[in-house]
Amino acid sequence: MGGFILHVYGKLRATLTSDELRHFVRVGSVDMPVISEEEIEDRSKGDGLSKGIALLQLAWFVTQLVARHVQDLPITFL
Repeated sequence: MGGFILHVYGKLRATLTSDELRHFVRVGSVDMPVISEEEIEDRSKGDGLSKGIALLQLAWFVTQLVARHVQDLPITFL
């Protein structure tokens, strides 16, 4: 799910969590990366169509839950 990758002498060492990155920046082991909003938007994995489909699925799911509750039917948790 992304994150920051720590390279030591050009070799991949680990993927850092935000807490680990903050620690390394505080102790001076690494420089704080500069990331622009454009870079973040460029790497966004969801376009409008996929987000729209996900929203429709969520609406259908909520509609089903409400309908089952109104009809006093059981709702199972997966």
